[in-house]
Amino acid sequence: AGNVALPTAPLRKQNFASLEDFDFDETTLLGSGAFAVVYRATHRTTGQQFALKVLDSDKYDEFAVHVYAMRERHVLRVVQHPYIIKLVACFRTEEPALA
Repeated sequence: AGNVALPTAPLRKQNFASLEDFDFDETTLLGSGAFAVVYRATHRTTGQQFALKVLDSDKYDEFAVHVYAMRERHVLRVVQHPYIIKLVACFRTEEPALA
């Protein structure tokens, strides 16, 4: 089962290729819900910190979470507000986020 990751934070434009671009582990867990967990992640090159949302791909497919994820992705890309995080990148992996 892979993961869908949504790293989010206000920042200058960057190009992120994969989860390997970030350092995070169980100790950086910020919160969790029915379909996802959120970690504090640090970009390995820039040192910039992000909230990294990792969706469980089994639940993502089984419960049609992709509909909600796509809606959330759209909203986070277009909304600009000081109290709402800015979506930076989305990517899908075949590997679990934490092995």
